Amino acid sequence: AAMHEGATDSSDAFLAAATRLNGGQAVDETATRELYRTRQADLVGMAAFVGGVASQEALKAATARLVPITQCWYCDFREIIVAPVAADESPAHQKLAEASPSHAAIFGG
Repeated sequence: AAMHEGATDSSDAFLAAATRLNGGQAVDETATRELYRTRQADLVGMAAFVGGVASQEALKAATARLVPITQCWYCDFREIIVAPVAADESPAHQKLAEASPSHAAIFGG
């Protein structure tokens, strides 16, 4: 697949680009490499949750019946990302990698 302008094909280049975009200041290397590792994956359940909250808030704002979130709403999903596990270490990871490449990219496999 063709990559768009500015895209990189290695985590080192991605880390360098993130540092450059951060004005040359250091970035969290572990988090940046995890972001690169999981870049093409998705979690349908998490997307459904965020979409549900967004649509509920839009309805609240449109109908003016309830008070929408007026301050900050923070939800951290990083705890679901685990260190990669080799596919041959566990039959469960092999099944996961075969069934869902998106989940395997996040949870290892």
